[in-house]
This record gives sequence, C-alpha cells and structure tokens, in this order.
Amino acid sequence: MVKRLAALVVFFPGIFVVTLTGIGHAQLVLYDNFDSGPIDPAKWHGSQNQPGPSAPMTETSRRIVEGQLQLQVVDYGETTSDVGTAPSGIQALRVNDPSSVTAMQAKVMVQSAVAQACAANASTSHARAGIFGAFFNDGSSTGPDDETGDVRVLFELRQQSGGTKTIRASITRCDDPGCDNSTNIDSHTFTQRWELGVARTLKLEWDAANDEFDLTVNPAAAGTETVSLSYSGISDADPPVSDRKEVRVQGLPVNCTAARRRTSITARFDNVMLDS
Repeated sequence: MVKRLAALVVFFPGIFVVTLTGIGHAQLVLYDNFDSGPIDPAKWHGSQNQPGPSAPMTETSRRIVEGQLQLQVVDYGETTSDVGTAPSGIQALRVNDPSSVTAMQAKVMVQSAVAQACAANASTSHARAGIFGAFFNDGSSTGPDDETGDVRVLFELRQQSGGTKTIRASITRCDDPGCDNSTNIDSHTFTQRWELGVARTLKLEWDAANDEFDLTVNPAAAGTETVSLSYSGISDADPPVSDRKEVRVQGLPVNCTAARRRTSITARFDNVMLDS
C-alpha cells in the first residue's frame, strides 16, 4: 500500500513554512561529503556482488572524483535462455556501523547508463543507482547464516531497456537463507523522472511506529515528492541478519541466446546523511 503524504503550507507575515503531515522526521546529520580525498576507512567499506562467468561483471570501480563518490559497474546477461534476467552485479559502499541507522539521504547523479534489450526476451534490463538498507527481520531467520525474513528497502534511479528513466522505491523480504530470492512487499514509481547529469536527492526514513518507510525525492526543494510504503502486519521486532546501509550501483541485464546483453551505469554520490 502506497500512502501519499500531504503538504501543509502555513503563511505568517514574512514567513513561508512547509511541513509534511503524517511523517516522523529523523534528525539527519552529514556523514560524508567526500571532500577529504580517499574513501574514509573509518566510515566505509566496499562491497560487490559478482555473479560469475555465466553472467560476467566485467568492469567495476569506486573512487572519489571531484569531491564526489563515483561508482561504476558493467554487467552481461546469460546466453542459455531468452527468459528473465541474470543475477545482479552490484558495486556498493557500506556504512561501517549500520545498526542504529533508521534514516539516510544522499544526492545521486547518474552520468551514464545503458540497459540493452533482447528481442526474444519479454523481460526488461535495468541499470540502477541509489540507496539501500536492511532494517529488520520478521522472525523467520533460524540463525546468523539465515537471512530469511530480512526486510530491505531500495530507493533508486533506474534506467530500463528502451531508455525509460524512473525513480522507484520498494520494500522486499528475503525468501531464503542467502536472499537469492525475495518477495515484494510494497513499491512505488514516483511521478518525477531523472536526467543524466542532474542530481536527485533521495531520502529514506523508517517509521516503525506506523509500520512504514517514508521516501522523499528532493526534500525541502521545489518539486519534492514523498510517499510511504507499508509493511503492515509484518513483525519488525528483530534486527536484520545481514545488516547493511549503503549507496550502490547495480546492473540487471536480460538473458539472450542471440548475444550477451549489457547493462552499465556510472553514478556519483554526495552529501550522505544519516540519523546516527
């Protein structure tokens, strides 16, 4: 269930105030603006998902460029079928201590993106850049190596084959110990779109009291858009088995027997903010 949040505009002499009703605002503070040079090992550690030779991730990087974090990944789909997509190739930078983080925000700018289609495959390739977090487990895990029941949120700029550019947020639940499969709990595609070279600020807040996550594009700016995604009826009492809060780029190429199909994306991240 997606719930749109209403904006309350209040006028006082010489004062213009806009507040959002129905949202519990976390106090965000700057975590990293990447101005200090190399990626700070006191704050971050790198992570990547490499699908392997059947779906090669051939190029990847993470580095500071012009005072911003730049992440890049190139992936290819499988050639054994014309059905579905290959496993994701992911390049990410993770917060070192994510356990107390319930809200995060980052400025995201996609510099280049490719998502190739396959004429024989009805599925869609995606190239993605955004913020991601695992926030709780629903009680289904059987131990420290079982991610079943971990609930995660992805808030991203997405380009799909055909060139469509969307901003999308989703809540998913891990269905197996390695989270190789997941179930969508709630999702939303924003009215706003994005363009190459134009930054969008993405803000994610966990509102546990109302069993929801609040997602905002360009907070406190012209054209701001906020929605809430609900996980009503799911227990959030346990911490996630695989706790992570990260910025990431991701490729999801379609499979194609005619020739490998490619996804690639290069994106920059700046002004990462957390609530702890």
